[in-house]
Amino acid sequence: MSESPAHHRAGADSLRVYANDAVTLEIKEDWCKGDGCEICVEVCAPKSLAVDARGKAVVVDIDTCSKCLRCEIMCPDFAISLR
Repeated sequence: MSESPAHHRAGADSLRVYANDAVTLEIKEDWCKGDGCEICVEVCAPKSLAVDARGKAVVVDIDTCSKCLRCEIMCPDFAISLR
């Protein structure tokens, strides 16, 4: 699924916000260590997350997110938050 502007926005502070009617997932890019950490990707059962070319976490399909909080809890950099 490709991202649409309604599902994704990025601010000047490198906060990426992905949302649908059920969940809002925020990724603080400046806090995400990148470098292939991928802990959030590994714990995401529905595979809603991936890493981009820089090794930073990105949402590939917000509609599959089950809001289980595993990515938020396991991120060692506190870069992910769910609402």
